[in-house]
Parts: sequence; structure tokens; C-alpha cells
Amino acid sequence: DVAASVDWQALLAINPNTVGWVRMPGTNINYPIAQASDNEYYLTHDFYGEQGWLAQYGSVFLDCTNAPDFSDKASFIYGHHMNDGSMFAAIAGLSNQFAFQTDRIVYVLTPQKNYKLRTFALVHCAADDPLVQTSFSTAEEMTAYVQDKIDRSVVHVDDVAQAADITQLFAFATCDNVAGGRYVLYASIDREF
Repeated sequence: DVAASVDWQALLAINPNTVGWVRMPGTNINYPIAQASDNEYYLTHDFYGEQGWLAQYGSVFLDCTNAPDFSDKASFIYGHHMNDGSMFAAIAGLSNQFAFQTDRIVYVLTPQKNYKLRTFALVHCAADDPLVQTSFSTAEEMTAYVQDKIDRSVVHVDDVAQAADITQLFAFATCDNVAGGRYVLYASIDREF
């Protein structure tokens, strides 16, 4: 059972900023998610709060503007793209159509509840693209946001839900390590458990 494997008490004892765990079967993405009061801290600090050469990977983290219980309409999770293939490097590899279609499931586990997600778009954009939007004033505004990501996706799948039917999403962002841009993987909720 994917959810039973997380010991929240132990994780919170190591790092009280723990908000969840992300796991993407078929890849090596399997990390705790932390959240700081800014989006800089976990770029250079690992999950244990260490800094320096051994902590160069940073930690996977939730955007500082997001609700820590993932209740926002859109939750943004960041991870470094490491050259050794660790952290969120696998996301860049999903720009290959076959790879994207092969690994569509992502789990986000939290102390409150768990999410089984299905990816629907992978956007390649400039690092300063204003992608982060955690709330929307109307349903139409969210639909337009989702449709934009589907339209801009570098890969395409046939079974994507209608944009209007995606009422909550998760986004996983990493650098592309080549052009100074970033890849952002978008996923909708398949089910909660």
C-alpha cells in the first residue's frame, strides 16, 4: 500500500515543515515534500535542514503561497533537476511522448488525505513564465488556465478531461538544465483515498 509506507510522526520529528510525500511510479521520484516561508530556503537546504555540498540537491518543496494541506485549486511543487537523474530530473524526460504516456500516475500523500493523480500536460516555458496561480476568482478563470496548459503541452494524450472538469490540479516544476527554462508537469485528481 503506497500510503501505509509513510511514517508521518517520524518525518515531522525530522522536519516540522513536512507537508506531504510525492511518489511517481516508473520514475525515481519518491521524496518528502517540505514547505518554508519563502521559495528560496529549500533550493539550498535538504530535508534535514543541512546546507553545503552534500545538500546541493535541496529538497522537494511546496510553493510558500500554497495552503500546506493542498486544499488550493492549484498546488505547485518544486524540485531540482539534478544531472545524476535524482530529484525531479525525470520530469524533463517526460517530454518524450512515449515516456509521458507510460508514466501518468503520481501520488501525493499527506497527513490528512492522499491523492492519486493523473498527468495531463507538460509545459516547457521560460523560467519567469507566470505559471503559479493558486486560486481563481471564477470557475471560468480556472478553466482558461487549464486549457492554456493543455494547449501549450509538449506532449499530448487522448484521454485528457475537459478543462472545465478539472477543478483542482497539482503542478510539479523543475529546471530544464539547458535553455534556462523549466518544465512543469500538470496533473488532475484521479481519486482521493
